[in-house]
Amino acid sequence: MASDGADMAKGTASSNFAPAKKDAASELAAKTVGLVTKAEFTRVREELEAEAAEPGEASAGAAKKKKKSKKKAASSLSFADDEEAEEAAEEEGAPKKPKLGKNPNVDTSMLPDAERQAALERKREELARAWTEEQDAIKAEKVAVT
Repeated sequence: MASDGADMAKGTASSNFAPAKKDAASELAAKTVGLVTKAEFTRVREELEAEAAEPGEASAGAAKKKKKSKKKAASSLSFADDEEAEEAAEEEGAPKKPKLGKNPNVDTSMLPDAERQAALERKREELARAWTEEQDAIKAEKVAVT
């Protein structure tokens, strides 16, 4: 047992923390460490892709099986029974609750309204024009100094 601990202490970090399964990207990175030419890089990448394609055809069916098993595993949740009951009720044609609509009696004066804004702008412009006319009339009036 003591020798096992000593062996583990001597091991490198990369051997202790190596991933269980290497993916294509990590293998490519490991095989193309350092400066390599583009031709070497593409050759190594094509080799890895070819290796991955051969066993990949057989594993395509396994991937579909995994997806199916994930669906079955998801139904084992504690609230899955409630969802299944709701789905069954919907499928049976149970009367659905009507969707709530807008209440026409609600006061919406606090909400932005394009027509109201346009009316306010027209009134503001009219008042500004009236004020400038009044100011021009006052300026044009001759003042008699006695």
